[in-house]
Amino acid sequence: MNLRNLFRAIFPTVIGVANGVAGDGPPGVELPRLARLPDARWQREELAGAGSGTLLPFGQRNAVAYLDLPPGAEWMRPLRVGGSRMVHVVLVAQVSAGTVIEAGGARVGFIPSPAPQALQLLRDDPVAGWRPLGLHLVAAPHAGRNLAAAPVLTFRLDPARRTWDILAGPRLLAADLPAVLGAPPRIRVRPGGEGVWLQEVLQSDDHPWCEDKDQDGVDDAFAATRRTGSSATSRADLVSAW
Repeated sequence: MNLRNLFRAIFPTVIGVANGVAGDGPPGVELPRLARLPDARWQREELAGAGSGTLLPFGQRNAVAYLDLPPGAEWMRPLRVGGSRMVHVVLVAQVSAGTVIEAGGARVGFIPSPAPQALQLLRDDPVAGWRPLGLHLVAAPHAGRNLAAAPVLTFRLDPARRTWDILAGPRLLAADLPAVLGAPPRIRVRPGGEGVWLQEVLQSDDHPWCEDKDQDGVDDAFAATRRTGSSATSRADLVSAW
């Protein structure tokens, strides 16, 4: 059994679309639902020109371009909406230990995992501080750096409720997390000690993975299977079952 298969056996929460080894290059993003939405409902962020006052280099691996963020640099963009409107932020990157990603009041970070050659994903709780999300990522050396291919992360920001959900690929990882109050309405990527390869950042008014007309963060098709007669099912019950 090779290292990757052994890691999968030990940590079943590692997700198929998320656990590429850094040397394989960043995963591609396939979100056909966004392509069907009107252009006004979503946007792809330009990676160039958004660093911390410095022109940052691009690299390419397996025909996939990425912004090479060194330690000490950062990448920022404003959130596309303000006020109480829902927004979804999709981000694809390869990360090193110490990397922090912020989207409005949502904040996650990556630190070394108890498992060998791996990183784990944490969330920043306004009261409890950094808490694990139960996701571990295989890390591998490439070009002198130790990087892990993070899953396609989606932050579902709900300013009206001051909460956020996080998805790893299409899978809901955690829901109704308390937002960091007073956080600026922006997306920010701060690299860890060995940098970040930033491949893609998208913003959408609609759920990028499923039909969610009522904007409760749950696939409408799944929610329909949980209804009993005309009775509505609470979001908490839907999220728990999903």
